[in-house]
Amino acid sequence: MSGHNKWSTIKHKKGKLDAKRGKLFTKIIRELTTAAREGGGDADGNPRLRAAIVSVSTPGVHFGDDREARDMARAVNEYAANVVRKHPDRFGFFATLTLPDIDGSLAELAYA
Repeated sequence: MSGHNKWSTIKHKKGKLDAKRGKLFTKIIRELTTAAREGGGDADGNPRLRAAIVSVSTPGVHFGDDREARDMARAVNEYAANVVRKHPDRFGFFATLTLPDIDGSLAELAYA
């Protein structure tokens, strides 16, 4: 029975972390939906939607498939770099990495 307490502790920590991530992701999706509904779906003409799109990288882009995560990280980083190029006095960003995919993260870090 010595492993029971350890597993229980891990389970509770993971449950809290998953709930926190889920809450954050729900908040971002809600903001995306509201921004698109109120200002239209065109990100170029809707600053609130542009800000919400940039925030998508906050919970991460890895949802199980390494190739998909690499493509999504590249798209997010390209978009963010473009926004910073257009408005260097208003925006900055940290590169989105594909963790836990180490090879993909290193490749994206070298690219950024």
